[in-house]
Amino acid sequence: EKRCTTRWDTTLRALGLALEWLSEEGLLVVVAYPGHEAGAREAEEVREWMGALAGEWWEVQRLQAVNRGRAAPELWMVQGRRGRRRG
Repeated sequence: EKRCTTRWDTTLRALGLALEWLSEEGLLVVVAYPGHEAGAREAEEVREWMGALAGEWWEVQRLQAVNRGRAAPELWMVQGRRGRRRG
């Protein structure tokens, strides 16, 4: 149902809270669905947010099918690095 969407601003707030709660070497997995207008905006905001995470504290990976076009879902994985600062 493409009329029922999440909002990018609340998604980013939820991601920030999830990182605060994540254990030192925990793993956060996020799937973005850019197949419609609201999802495309949300996916772009998630890409920017993920790209801005400090590399010394977080390892960020992205997986996306290359043969499905720009609307293919994006799988993001964020893992805390040993010794990272909390908060």
